[in-house]
Amino acid sequence: MLMDADPVFGLASDHLVGQMLAHRLFSTRVRLLDPYAPHGNGL
Repeated sequence: MLMDADPVFGLASDHLVGQMLAHRLFSTRVRLLDPYAPHGNGL
């Protein structure tokens, strides 16, 4: 596997995928909770 052959590339790609997943989860959370948030809460 490519990541086994090049550990630096594997670590960088894991980090990138983790950041993308975290961003998408946060965006989904905000979008789902936004209608229930009180107005003027600063978000």
